[in-house]
Amino acid sequence: MTRNHRERIRKVKRSNHPESPVACGQFPRVCGALVATGGLLTKGWGRPWPGSEMRDGDRRQSEWFVGFAAQAEPKLRRALVAALGQHLGAEATSIALAYAWEHRSRVAAMENPTGYLYRVGRTRADRRPKEPRFLPVPVEHEHRIEPGLPAALAALSEQQRSAVMMVHADGWSRREAAEALEISVSALDTHLARGLAKLRTELGVASDA
Repeated sequence: MTRNHRERIRKVKRSNHPESPVACGQFPRVCGALVATGGLLTKGWGRPWPGSEMRDGDRRQSEWFVGFAAQAEPKLRRALVAALGQHLGAEATSIALAYAWEHRSRVAAMENPTGYLYRVGRTRADRRPKEPRFLPVPVEHEHRIEPGLPAALAALSEQQRSAVMMVHADGWSRREAAEALEISVSALDTHLARGLAKLRTELGVASDA
Protein backbone atom coordinates (compact mmCIF):
# COMPACT_ATOMS: atom_id res chain seq x y z
CA MET A 1 0.00 0.00 0.00
CA THR A 2 1.44 3.36 -0.95
CA ARG A 3 1.83 6.28 1.43
CA ASN A 4 -0.78 8.33 -0.46
CA HIS A 5 -3.27 5.51 -0.24
CA ARG A 6 -2.70 5.03 3.49
CA GLU A 7 -3.21 8.74 4.01
CA ARG A 8 -6.50 8.63 2.09
CA ILE A 9 -7.75 5.77 4.26
CA ARG A 10 -6.63 7.64 7.39
CA LYS A 11 -8.57 10.74 6.36
CA VAL A 12 -11.71 8.70 5.81
CA LYS A 13 -11.42 7.04 9.21
CA ARG A 14 -10.60 10.27 11.04
CA SER A 15 -13.68 12.08 9.70
CA ASN A 16 -15.90 13.50 12.43
CA HIS A 17 -18.82 13.99 10.05
CA PRO A 18 -22.01 12.56 11.64
CA GLU A 19 -22.24 10.00 8.83
CA SER A 20 -18.61 8.89 8.97
CA PRO A 21 -17.92 5.21 9.80
CA VAL A 22 -16.48 6.08 13.21
CA ALA A 23 -19.22 8.54 14.16
CA CYS A 24 -21.87 5.98 13.18
CA GLY A 25 -20.11 3.15 15.00
CA GLN A 26 -19.82 1.30 11.68
CA PHE A 27 -16.02 1.24 11.40
CA PRO A 28 -15.64 -2.55 11.83
CA ARG A 29 -18.43 -3.26 9.33
CA VAL A 30 -16.90 -0.94 6.74
CA CYS A 31 -13.47 -2.50 7.22
CA GLY A 32 -14.97 -5.96 6.83
CA ALA A 33 -16.55 -5.05 3.52
CA LEU A 34 -13.35 -3.45 2.25
CA VAL A 35 -11.13 -6.35 3.26
CA ALA A 36 -13.56 -8.90 1.80
CA THR A 37 -13.38 -7.19 -1.57
CA GLY A 38 -9.72 -6.26 -1.39
CA GLY A 39 -10.84 -2.64 -1.20
CA LEU A 40 -8.16 -1.63 1.26
CA LEU A 41 -5.60 -2.41 -1.42
CA THR A 42 -7.31 -0.88 -4.44
CA LYS A 43 -6.93 2.34 -6.36
CA GLY A 44 -10.07 4.45 -6.27
CA TRP A 45 -11.74 1.56 -4.39
CA GLY A 46 -11.98 -0.23 -7.73
CA ARG A 47 -8.81 -1.04 -9.67
CA PRO A 48 -5.96 -2.72 -7.76
CA TRP A 49 -2.74 -0.86 -7.18
CA PRO A 50 0.06 -2.48 -9.18
CA GLY A 51 1.55 -5.33 -7.17
CA SER A 52 -1.01 -4.97 -4.37
CA GLU A 53 -2.55 -8.43 -4.64
CA MET A 54 -3.23 -9.68 -1.12
CA ARG A 55 -1.05 -12.60 -0.07
CA ASP A 56 -2.38 -15.31 2.25
CA GLY A 57 -0.52 -13.88 5.24
CA ASP A 58 -1.80 -10.39 4.53
CA ARG A 59 -5.34 -11.69 4.20
CA ARG A 60 -5.14 -13.53 7.52
CA GLN A 61 -3.88 -10.38 9.23
CA SER A 62 -6.63 -8.35 7.58
CA GLU A 63 -9.28 -10.82 8.69
CA TRP A 64 -7.85 -10.70 12.22
CA PHE A 65 -8.15 -6.92 12.15
CA VAL A 66 -11.80 -7.02 11.10
CA GLY A 67 -12.70 -9.34 13.97
CA PHE A 68 -10.59 -7.41 16.44
CA ALA A 69 -12.03 -4.04 15.40
CA ALA A 70 -15.60 -5.31 15.68
CA GLN A 71 -14.94 -6.42 19.26
CA ALA A 72 -12.61 -3.69 20.46
CA GLU A 73 -13.92 -0.52 18.80
CA PRO A 74 -16.92 0.11 21.11
CA LYS A 75 -14.84 -0.57 24.22
CA LEU A 76 -11.96 1.57 22.97
CA ARG A 77 -14.23 4.41 21.83
CA ARG A 78 -16.10 4.64 25.13
CA ALA A 79 -12.85 4.67 27.10
CA LEU A 80 -11.36 7.43 24.96
CA VAL A 81 -14.58 9.46 25.03
CA ALA A 82 -14.54 9.19 28.82
CA ALA A 83 -10.98 10.49 28.91
CA LEU A 84 -11.14 13.17 26.23
CA GLY A 85 -14.77 14.09 25.63
CA GLN A 86 -16.98 13.11 22.74
CA HIS A 87 -15.32 14.99 19.89
CA LEU A 88 -11.69 14.24 20.74
CA GLY A 89 -12.57 10.73 21.91
CA ALA A 90 -14.03 9.87 18.48
CA GLU A 91 -10.95 11.31 16.77
CA ALA A 92 -8.62 9.39 19.08
CA THR A 93 -10.49 6.16 18.33
CA SER A 94 -10.02 6.74 14.60
CA ILE A 95 -6.31 7.38 15.09
CA ALA A 96 -5.90 4.27 17.26
CA LEU A 97 -7.69 1.98 14.79
CA ALA A 98 -5.76 3.42 11.86
CA TYR A 99 -2.58 2.61 13.79
CA ALA A 100 -3.86 -0.90 14.49
CA TRP A 101 -4.49 -1.49 10.79
CA GLU A 102 -1.08 -0.21 9.72
CA HIS A 103 0.71 -2.26 12.43
CA ARG A 104 -1.72 -5.18 12.59
CA SER A 105 0.90 -7.94 12.67
CA ARG A 106 2.54 -6.40 15.76
CA VAL A 107 -0.73 -5.42 17.46
CA ALA A 108 -2.14 -8.92 16.95
CA ALA A 109 0.71 -10.39 18.99
CA MET A 110 0.07 -8.15 22.01
CA GLU A 111 -1.44 -9.48 25.23
CA ASN A 112 -3.63 -6.40 25.72
CA PRO A 113 -3.95 -4.72 22.30
CA THR A 114 -6.96 -2.61 23.30
CA GLY A 115 -5.06 -1.13 26.21
CA TYR A 116 -2.10 -0.34 23.97
CA LEU A 117 -4.36 1.32 21.39
CA TYR A 118 -5.97 3.37 24.16
CA ARG A 119 -2.55 4.85 24.85
CA VAL A 120 -1.94 5.41 21.13
CA GLY A 121 -5.21 7.31 20.72
CA ARG A 122 -4.80 9.17 23.99
CA THR A 123 -1.32 10.47 23.17
CA ARG A 124 -1.80 11.18 19.45
CA ALA A 125 -5.15 12.99 19.50
CA ASP A 126 -5.17 16.77 19.25
CA ARG A 127 -5.18 17.94 22.88
CA ARG A 128 -5.58 21.71 22.39
CA PRO A 129 -8.99 21.84 24.16
CA LYS A 130 -8.11 21.57 27.83
CA GLU A 131 -11.47 20.39 29.17
CA PRO A 132 -13.52 17.36 28.08
CA ARG A 133 -16.75 18.12 26.25
CA PHE A 134 -19.77 15.90 26.89
CA LEU A 135 -23.03 16.50 25.08
CA PRO A 136 -26.25 16.74 27.12
CA VAL A 137 -28.35 13.59 27.39
CA PRO A 138 -31.00 13.67 24.61
CA VAL A 139 -34.52 14.19 25.94
CA GLU A 140 -35.68 10.87 24.50
CA HIS A 141 -33.06 9.02 26.57
CA GLU A 142 -33.60 10.78 29.90
CA HIS A 143 -35.77 7.92 31.14
CA ARG A 144 -32.74 5.58 31.13
CA ILE A 145 -29.72 7.91 31.47
CA GLU A 146 -29.30 10.32 34.37
CA PRO A 147 -29.40 13.85 32.80
CA GLY A 148 -26.78 15.06 35.26
CA LEU A 149 -24.27 12.38 34.30
CA PRO A 150 -22.32 14.35 31.62
CA ALA A 151 -21.64 17.21 34.03
CA ALA A 152 -20.82 14.80 36.85
CA LEU A 153 -18.31 12.93 34.67
CA ALA A 154 -16.73 16.19 33.53
CA ALA A 155 -16.15 17.09 37.20
CA LEU A 156 -13.89 14.05 37.71
CA SER A 157 -10.20 14.01 36.96
CA GLU A 158 -9.27 12.30 33.69
CA GLN A 159 -7.80 9.32 35.56
CA GLN A 160 -10.87 8.94 37.76
CA ARG A 161 -13.25 9.25 34.80
CA SER A 162 -11.31 6.78 32.68
CA ALA A 163 -11.00 4.26 35.52
CA VAL A 164 -14.71 4.38 36.36
CA MET A 165 -15.85 4.08 32.75
CA MET A 166 -13.39 1.34 31.85
CA VAL A 167 -14.09 -0.92 34.83
CA HIS A 168 -17.71 -0.18 35.74
CA ALA A 169 -19.21 0.70 32.34
CA ASP A 170 -17.21 -1.25 29.77
CA GLY A 171 -16.04 -4.39 31.51
CA TRP A 172 -12.26 -3.85 31.42
CA SER A 173 -10.51 -5.97 34.02
CA ARG A 174 -8.65 -3.99 36.67
CA ARG A 175 -5.35 -5.25 35.27
CA GLU A 176 -6.26 -4.26 31.71
CA ALA A 177 -7.39 -0.80 32.79
CA ALA A 178 -4.30 -0.22 34.94
CA GLU A 179 -2.03 -1.24 32.04
CA ALA A 180 -3.87 1.06 29.61
CA LEU A 181 -3.60 3.98 32.04
CA GLU A 182 0.03 3.10 32.85
CA ILE A 183 -0.59 2.95 36.59
CA SER A 184 -0.53 0.20 39.21
CA VAL A 185 -3.65 -1.76 40.10
CA SER A 186 -3.58 -0.21 43.58
CA ALA A 187 -3.49 3.28 42.04
CA LEU A 188 -6.38 2.29 39.78
CA ASP A 189 -8.37 1.20 42.83
CA THR A 190 -7.75 4.59 44.41
CA HIS A 191 -9.01 6.38 41.29
CA LEU A 192 -12.06 4.10 41.22
CA ALA A 193 -12.93 4.75 44.84
CA ARG A 194 -12.48 8.52 44.59
CA GLY A 195 -14.24 8.72 41.23
CA LEU A 196 -17.29 6.78 42.43
CA ALA A 197 -17.44 8.83 45.64
CA LYS A 198 -17.35 12.08 43.67
CA LEU A 199 -19.98 10.84 41.22
CA ARG A 200 -22.29 9.97 44.11
CA THR A 201 -21.79 13.45 45.55
CA GLU A 202 -22.34 15.19 42.19
CA LEU A 203 -25.48 13.16 41.46
CA GLY A 204 -26.82 13.29 45.00
CA VAL A 205 -27.05 9.54 45.52
CA ALA A 206 -26.10 7.56 48.59
CA SER A 207 -24.83 4.31 47.01
CA ASP A 208 -23.80 2.64 43.77
CA ALA A 209 -27.19 0.99 43.37
